[in-house]
Amino acid sequence: MNSQTLKFLAVVMIIGSVILAFIALRIGRAPENPPAAAQTVTMPPKEPAPQIVVAARPIPSGMEIGDADLALASIDPMPTDAFRNPKEVVGKRPVTAIGAGSPVLESHFSVGNPLAATLREDERAVAVKVSNLIGVGGFLRPGDKVDVLLYLRGDNQKAKESQSLVVVRSVRVLAYGSELGSAEDTGKNEKTKSKDAGTAVLAVSARDAVRLNLAENAGVLRLALRPALMAEAGLEDHDSIRLSEIIAPAPEETAPKGPMVEVYRGGQKSIIQFP
Repeated sequence: MNSQTLKFLAVVMIIGSVILAFIALRIGRAPENPPAAAQTVTMPPKEPAPQIVVAARPIPSGMEIGDADLALASIDPMPTDAFRNPKEVVGKRPVTAIGAGSPVLESHFSVGNPLAATLREDERAVAVKVSNLIGVGGFLRPGDKVDVLLYLRGDNQKAKESQSLVVVRSVRVLAYGSELGSAEDTGKNEKTKSKDAGTAVLAVSARDAVRLNLAENAGVLRLALRPALMAEAGLEDHDSIRLSEIIAPAPEETAPKGPMVEVYRGGQKSIIQFP
């Protein structure tokens, strides 16, 4: 074997040694535990938003809502005061207009008059002007029961003789000034004197509401507080009394019926009245 062949083999062996050394170096640096294959994370499907009641077409203010005016739709985020069932809305009248596709909300409807909520079915609320004198010295409270008295001054138009009479009996005080009570108030709360209230709202029947309106314009009203535990069928009171019934007439003097004649008998003088 000549020298050139030996040189060639030596170069090949050197190159092979370098390659083997490079491979060994890469293996030595490789991690003992190769990373696991990337896992695909599957997200659960997003649940659809719950359906709420929306306006199927424009709903004007004050119009009674029907089935055809409503639809169901998913709105995200869902309003907190939305309706889920159209039956909760049918028959109501919104106080503000609702645009087509807009959710129908509780705020679209009136929450109601708090004073009307205190009325029973057969009652009407009537306000009368009061002062501390008229309103039992300012001690009235919602839930109390009162009689309404009327004073009429005698004249040629309203009454020939001054008189006082009961207009309505045992009516509930719904409100006194700015104080508002409830239908369950019984007037058992401690009474504290207040400033002039200005008005008192009374719960009366429909018929008595007309009577009270006439009475307020005819004379001076006065409220008489009834006992808290008084039975409805209490003692009979006078409905009215005239001034002549409480003031005794002055005794009438007997007027002379005939002429007075002086009679002299001697030195004596006497007066004789002829019939």
